[in-house]
Amino acid sequence: MKTLYHKNGETSDMKQAGRRFPSRIKHILHGGVAALLTVALVFAPFAVADEPVEPEEQTPVEETEPSAESGFVTVASNSQLELRVDEKETWFQIVDKDGYVWNSTPENYNDDAAAQPVAKLGMASLIQLVYTDTLGNLTDLNGKTASVDKGGASVTRIDGGFRAEFQFEREGFFIPVEVVLHEDGVEISLITSEIRETNERYRLVRVSVAPYFGAADAQAEGYLFLPDGSGALIALNQTTGYVEDYEQYVYGRDSATTRLEMGDMTQTIRMPVFGLKDGDHAFLGIITQGEARALINASVNGKRCSYSNVYAEFIYRDYDMGRVERTNQTVTIFEETPTKSEKMSVRYKLLDGEDADYVGMADAYREYLFEQGLETRVTADEAPLVVELLGGVMAKEYILGFPINRVVPLTSYEDALTILTELKQKGADQLLVDYQYWNKDGTGSAIQTDLKAEGRLGGTKKLEALEEYCAEQGIDLHLGVNVNNLYKSRWGFSKKFDAAASIQKNPAMQYAYDLKTLTADLSNPSFLLTPLKVLEACQKLAATKQTGFTGLSAHTLGNQLYSDFADDGMSREFTQDVWKQALETLTQKGPLLLSEANAYALPYASFVTDTPMSTSSFLNETASVPFYQIVLHGVLPISGESVNEQSDPQEAFLYALETGSSPKVRFLAENYDILKETDYKDIISARYQDWIDSVTAAYQEIAPILRQVADQRIVDHEILMEDVNRTTFADGTVVTVNYRETSVTVEGQTIEAKGYRVSEKGGETDG
Repeated sequence: MKTLYHKNGETSDMKQAGRRFPSRIKHILHGGVAALLTVALVFAPFAVADEPVEPEEQTPVEETEPSAESGFVTVASNSQLELRVDEKETWFQIVDKDGYVWNSTPENYNDDAAAQPVAKLGMASLIQLVYTDTLGNLTDLNGKTASVDKGGASVTRIDGGFRAEFQFEREGFFIPVEVVLHEDGVEISLITSEIRETNERYRLVRVSVAPYFGAADAQAEGYLFLPDGSGALIALNQTTGYVEDYEQYVYGRDSATTRLEMGDMTQTIRMPVFGLKDGDHAFLGIITQGEARALINASVNGKRCSYSNVYAEFIYRDYDMGRVERTNQTVTIFEETPTKSEKMSVRYKLLDGEDADYVGMADAYREYLFEQGLETRVTADEAPLVVELLGGVMAKEYILGFPINRVVPLTSYEDALTILTELKQKGADQLLVDYQYWNKDGTGSAIQTDLKAEGRLGGTKKLEALEEYCAEQGIDLHLGVNVNNLYKSRWGFSKKFDAAASIQKNPAMQYAYDLKTLTADLSNPSFLLTPLKVLEACQKLAATKQTGFTGLSAHTLGNQLYSDFADDGMSREFTQDVWKQALETLTQKGPLLLSEANAYALPYASFVTDTPMSTSSFLNETASVPFYQIVLHGVLPISGESVNEQSDPQEAFLYALETGSSPKVRFLAENYDILKETDYKDIISARYQDWIDSVTAAYQEIAPILRQVADQRIVDHEILMEDVNRTTFADGTVVTVNYRETSVTVEGQTIEAKGYRVSEKGGETDG
């Protein structure tokens, strides 16, 4: 049984349940930053002065009760489910074979004494909008008062469901929605290709469909599930303190939009899913189309009403901020052309019984990924120590008193061979190497179209010697490639002609952030390469003859997604499709290693490193769960983040055990003082000599356990008590970890502080 809490008579406070790793202060080389606006924007019809006003909540004309004629009629059914629709109000229900009802609008919303009239109208609306006027004011609009109650909505039956059309006469919007029944749930689609805007004063910005589907009332027991980092739960019916709403972009904010300040260090949504558990019933929402232009929102009861809900919101027209240099005036610039996608969809998979929890949600999402082309690539006994090596960094060297930017070695090819040899000698018998910045010009390179060695790291012969050693020792060697970030105009790629454009039509740039000021360092930007040129670079790399390594490593291609806002550019949705082609192309050079991989990249990965180990720790999050790892374990080999860059490396090794993930380290050979005037000045804990003994000792201890479960799926995960978690693998292996500073007793067995217990067929192991 998949439960959140251990049910042995002991209940635990859900607040801060589960292990939360303090978010380590990462070096951020590639934050999404666009260039400053330098001229007044007169070309864009919706370039407006000052920051946009926050959405205004629409004041209802009057509160209306459902009419006597209202009622649900069946429009589709199968062996498990029945879809009903109220053709007047556009509400719908899903009724399962046992009679349980999922409502798009809470059944008793109008009796909610805690809800203000505006909130009731939101609950009563199948569709909610955000639009802008010519002054940049953003205004909320609900479908109930602005369309349904004015006779602007209609429902027609289609194959497997119904189509609802909403006409917003005053604002000039026409928006169609389709709802189609599936064997295990329902799919709701915003038909974006048919949306019309007929009032020149207003432009559509965002759309939410069925935001209160499955909303849980004030008596419900369960949680909202969010794909925040590794995965987060928000307990229903929290009674203490102010509970903030959750709103985050799927795959992070578009990297081609402006961000000159670092902002909050939040975790990125890597999987476009969300869910809700209410007693013995749950749903998993999967954004199946349009996820690259979507946000996930959540609200807990007590904020604006007595219901808790989680849902997707689609970006129909994106916007960005800029400043006019002469006046320092802030302006908001909206996309001239909205999304060109045919539709944006959310598929709801309905779960019950033992499957109605976050493990069941992970199982459902894994099956969906298999349907989309994901294949099992993990093998038995595969649990390497992942070693990320940093090769060369661009830094200033003074020659005859003059500063010159050139490659400074952090880990030469010979250093890399030495590190791997020592790791082997000390007992790390299974290794996977991710060698970054090994290539010509290191971190400051042009877009790579070949695989040439860097002379200052040792040249071709030294690199070949490293490759030969890895082949002899059975070490997987992946060479990192940069195909997104353009530092130099060279080899057919120009910063002037081939950079993606921001909404302001300026080149979209990336900057490192100064962790002291949390602002962008404007001195050394890189340019985002336009997507089709990224594909071209990948094709050239695939055509190279060098094959002495295992495969390539493409970090940014798997976790960085952006638009090209040029007149002939493309949205993130189309960039996502181009990235898939580019990833497929790179697999021609062998197995492809990815880091922090977004969902669309998973079918192309042979190994995924840096899987998120924590959440953003928002105030409303009450538990951290390893959803990302549950989905992938036993399917793809994975690792967590570098243990030597965590605030508590011991906890990181425990997390590897809890999730069955390979441990990872990040090493360099040189002293830290070489980094002082580089983009890597924040690295303070990667010198291999400081870590090699402790890392290999810890790896030797946990490697046998990890190998035993390497190809086994996680079938259950439980939070037994705060900071004490238990994972059950398909072969029956049970791993219980104690992150506490004191020992705990679980089912009569003592687990030491910062320790673990493994129960297996042959007995038990403690650590």
